[in-house]
Amino acid sequence: KQPGNKTLPIDLVIDLGSENTLAGFKYFPDQGQWGHGAIAEYEFYVSSDNAEWKLVNKGEFSNIKNNRVWQIKNFTPTKGRYIKLRALRNADGNNEVGYAEVDVITN
Repeated sequence: KQPGNKTLPIDLVIDLGSENTLAGFKYFPDQGQWGHGAIAEYEFYVSSDNAEWKLVNKGEFSNIKNNRVWQIKNFTPTKGRYIKLRALRNADGNNEVGYAEVDVITN
């Protein structure tokens, strides 16, 4: 969960440590008692250098407020070392974003 002074959109950037061929990602929303900040609308980017980003997937996680399970999204395989999950809107209508896990699908 990010500090309270942040506003959407909010980016989560992860360095995978080495370049991989990425074919999708998985998002598991906050599983806490109150489950704040489940991402409802997102953009997903891939980069090789953490400077130039390629948008590879965007959309929404339907009914995530009531169905807090793994959300799996696939995209055309793309090489990259860094991933960015940009939260555009959450299911609660505020500026919180919560993550239990974010994972990548590789080829």
